[in-house]
Amino acid sequence: MHKLRGVRGASALALLAFSAGALWGQNQGIITTVAGDGVQGYGGDNGPALQAQFDFLRPRPELLPWEEFIHIALDGKGNLYIPDKANNVIRKVSPDGIVTGFGGNGDYNCAGDGLPVTGASLANPTAVVFDAGGNMYIADQDCELIHKVSPDGIMRRFAGNLTEDFSGNYGPAAFAALNSPAGLAVDAEGNVYISDTWNSQIRKVGPDGIISPYAGSGNEGYGGDGGLAVKAQIDFPAGLTFDKSGNLYFADLLNNRIRRVAKDGTITTVAGDGQAAFRGEGGSATQASLNYPTDVAFDSAGNLYIADDHNNVIRKVTPDSIITTVVGNRLQAYGGDGGPPLLASLNRPSGIAFDPQDNLYIADHYNNRIRKVVFHPPAIALSAASLNFAATAGGPNPASQTFNVTNSGGGSFDFAVTADQGWLTVTPSSGSISAAPAGGPSLAVTVSVSIANLTAGDYSGTITVQSSGAVNSPQTLAVALTVRPMPAPAPVFSAAGVVHAASFLEGPIVAGEVISVFGSNLGPATAAGAAIDPATGLLATTQAGVTVLFNDLPGPLFSVFQDQINVQAPYELAGQGTARIVVRYLDSSSAPITVPVAAVAPGIFAASQGKGQAAALNQDSSPNSPANPAARGSVVQIYLTGQGATTPPAVTGQLTPAPYPKPVLPVDVKIGGLSARIDFAGLAPGLSGLLQINAIVPADVTPGDNVALEVTIGSKVSQPGVTLAVR
Repeated sequence: MHKLRGVRGASALALLAFSAGALWGQNQGIITTVAGDGVQGYGGDNGPALQAQFDFLRPRPELLPWEEFIHIALDGKGNLYIPDKANNVIRKVSPDGIVTGFGGNGDYNCAGDGLPVTGASLANPTAVVFDAGGNMYIADQDCELIHKVSPDGIMRRFAGNLTEDFSGNYGPAAFAALNSPAGLAVDAEGNVYISDTWNSQIRKVGPDGIISPYAGSGNEGYGGDGGLAVKAQIDFPAGLTFDKSGNLYFADLLNNRIRRVAKDGTITTVAGDGQAAFRGEGGSATQASLNYPTDVAFDSAGNLYIADDHNNVIRKVTPDSIITTVVGNRLQAYGGDGGPPLLASLNRPSGIAFDPQDNLYIADHYNNRIRKVVFHPPAIALSAASLNFAATAGGPNPASQTFNVTNSGGGSFDFAVTADQGWLTVTPSSGSISAAPAGGPSLAVTVSVSIANLTAGDYSGTITVQSSGAVNSPQTLAVALTVRPMPAPAPVFSAAGVVHAASFLEGPIVAGEVISVFGSNLGPATAAGAAIDPATGLLATTQAGVTVLFNDLPGPLFSVFQDQINVQAPYELAGQGTARIVVRYLDSSSAPITVPVAAVAPGIFAASQGKGQAAALNQDSSPNSPANPAARGSVVQIYLTGQGATTPPAVTGQLTPAPYPKPVLPVDVKIGGLSARIDFAGLAPGLSGLLQINAIVPADVTPGDNVALEVTIGSKVSQPGVTLAVR
C-alpha cells in the first residue's frame, strides 16, 4: 500500500493547484480601483475619486435588469467621465485622481438647454462620448434626449423631442422621438450614432442635424446577417464603437451577440451564439456564448473587448476571431485589486473604455466603482524561480550560477538586488533596465555561494529584486544549498514501487501518464515541488538534484522526496514495449528497473489512494463531495491520467494550451452504471499529463453519496471503487 505524505503526495488537488498557479502566473496586468469607495450614494467631489460615492443602481424600480448599465469615456487630456446614473450627474476624474462634478445639478428633471452643463438637470444619464472637436454628447435616458456640450461648457439639445416614442427619421434630430437612448459613438466624419434601445434601432445624426436609421428595422428580434443593416432585426442595442476602418460594432444585448455594420451598410455577427451563457473560451467568437453584453471597445492592436455583463467578465476577441476572458473570475462580487485581472471579481461590468496607453477602464456597475486594468505595467521578470547548489563539506565552493532580470512590461525601472544569507553574494547589486521585447535587453546577476564554516545540511536563502517603479516588486528567487557529508547513497526502488499516480495500481505505464515512484534515497529529506524551466517554458526535469530517466529521456517532475517521486512519463515512450527507469539523485543513480509500456491505462484521481470520492468539480467549479453533491443533469469535471496518445500530439511537460489535445481512443463515462454524455474530453487546460472530462450526470441515475464512476478509454477501464456524490 502506497500512501501519499501530506502535501508531498501527487493528489489531484495538488496537481490542479500547482498548474492553476502556473496558469495564473501567465495572467498579465494588474487591476485597481480608480473611482468609488463602493458605498452607494453621492459625495466626495473635489477630493480623491477613490473616496467618492457613486450610485449607478436602479434609479427607477420599473427598469429591467439589462437596462442597468452606463458607458464611460475619456477625453483627449486623459480625464475620465462617468454617468453617475442614479445621481443624475456626469462626474469627471482627472489624471491625478480628483473627482469633480461636470454636468447636472442632481435634480431628476429635463431642463437646462442653452445653460452651463453644471447647472442643467438630467434624468438617468447613461452614456457619454466625445467627438474630435472636444464636444461631449450625453445620452439622457429618461429625458429621451441626446445633449451636446461644447468645449465652453454650454449644453444644447442635439437629438430627441422629450417624448418616449419612435419617429422623426430623415428629419431634424431635435424633432425626433427616442425611446431610452443608451449608447453613443462618433465616427471620423463627425456623425453621431445613438443606440435607441427600446426602438431596436441604431440611429445616425449627421453634421447637418438630420437623423436616419443606420442599423435595425425597428422590429425587435434577430436576423438579417449578410444583408443591409437597416433591414436587419436587432434587439436592445447597447454600447457602440468603431474600429480603425470605420466599421461600427455594437452590443446586440438581448440577442446576446456583438454585431458589425460595415461601411457599405452590411451587417454581420462577430461574437455570440445567441445563448445567454458562458462558454467558448479559446474558440471562435461566433460560437461562444455571452450573457447580456452591454458595451464594446477596441484597443490599439485591433482587439475587440466586450463587457459581458451578466457573466461578470470582460472578454477579448482577437482580429482572427478567437475569444478569451481577460478580466474577471465570474464571481459576482468585489475583489482582486492589486492582482491579476483574471483573478479579480466584478459585479455586472457594464461599460468599458481605453485610454491611449491601452489601459482599460471598467464601470463595475453594482460595485459603484470604476476599475482600471493596466495590461502592460513595468514588471520585474526573473529567468529562474530558484537556484540549487550542492557541495561537500570541506570541499570547494560550488560553481557560481546566474539569473537574468528583465522588464516584462512597458517603460523602465531601476532595481536593487539583495541576499538574506551571509553565505550568499550577488553581483551586481543594482541596475536599470527598459522594456524587453522578444530577445530584448536583460541584466545577468551572478550568484555565488561560500560553504566555509558550514556543516553538512540543507540551507535556504532568498535573493530579492525590488524596484519602486515595477508593479510586481519585490520579486524573489529561492536559493537552496545542500552541503553533503559524503556522496548520497544510491536511490533504490523496484517495479512494484512504480504505480499509477491516480489509481495507485501497479502495472504498465503509459506515455504521458503521471506516475509515482516509491523507494528510498530517491531525493532530498525536504520535499521539493514542481517548477517551470525558464529555458523551455516546460515543467523542469531536474529538481533538488533529482532526475528520472525513461529510456534515457528525462521526465517532468511534479514533486520529489526521499521516498517518493511524482513524475510524468514522456510522450516519446509511445510505441515502445518497455521503459527502463533510472532515478538519479545528486551524484548517485539507481539500478535500472524495466516496466512494460501500454497504450492506455486510465486512472481517476480520487481522495483515498485511488478509491472513494473522486477529485471532481461540480458545474459551479466547487469540489464534489457528499456535502456538495452534483445535481442530476449538471456537468461534472473529472480528472484522470493515463489517457495515452492524443490528437494533436501533446508535448511532454507542457502546461496544456488551446487547442486542447483529445485522446485518440474513444472515451466513455458511466455514472451509477449509466452512460453519461460527454461535453469535453481533452487534456486539462493549463495542466500537464492530466485528462479533463466534462460529463453530464444522467438525469435518471440513482442519487447518493457514493455513486459509482467509471471511465473507459479504448477498451481499458479505470480502477474500481471511485465514486461521485449525486443529488
